[in-house]
Amino acid sequence: MTGRRVAVLGSGANGTSIGVDLARAGVDVTLIEQWPGHVEAIRTTGARVAVGAEVQVAHPPALHLCQVADLLRHSGSVELFGDIRSAKWMKLVSNCSVLVPTAALNLPMADAIEVPGFRALMVAAGQEALDVGVARGHAMLPIFGLEGDDIARPDQVVEVMLDRLYERFVKPGATTTILHDWEKGRRSEAGDLNGLVGRLGRELGVPTPVNDAVHALAREVETGRRSPDPGNARVLLAALG
Repeated sequence: MTGRRVAVLGSGANGTSIGVDLARAGVDVTLIEQWPGHVEAIRTTGARVAVGAEVQVAHPPALHLCQVADLLRHSGSVELFGDIRSAKWMKLVSNCSVLVPTAALNLPMADAIEVPGFRALMVAAGQEALDVGVARGHAMLPIFGLEGDDIARPDQVVEVMLDRLYERFVKPGATTTILHDWEKGRRSEAGDLNGLVGRLGRELGVPTPVNDAVHALAREVETGRRSPDPGNARVLLAALG
């Protein structure tokens, strides 16, 4: 063995092929896959890859994705979702509420939400994102410790999720990754959050004025036409109408 320990997350055709090559090269490799039958086949008969007329076989350890979840529970809370796209969209809803809006003010998350009117803007940004997700067919799922009852009211779920996020995860003085990127002169993921909601909203006919305003301001920051500043709250709050 080379001393390196490698995990291949997603061991379908390509992942298994790479894993077999690594194992045959002497690398200590573990294959991780979501399909139970595939995991059991690797464990029973080995990882097998056809290369022309030759079948290459290796016998690396194989883990099911749920076993990885069990390991991660030593570090924190882990939830399993059958509908990963909807779960990820719920995370995007939360991110649209918090990451770029608070960064635009150059304030910690706990301070930005206390700016007069700004909590309503954060909720509105998340609600637009949720509406776009529902229009795309995504389900509302309980993340960040939400319970089933918390998502029973579509008109309240964003507000409840924001409050739960702040109660359980936001620490005094903590700023967002968006602000960290701007401080280092890097392009942020604003376009993949609020910008994405705006683009999809236009395609689906769902109004997204708050996300459009947030993304437009972020673009001004990233092109050097504006700086993150508490005064930007006035610009963003105008989108609430």
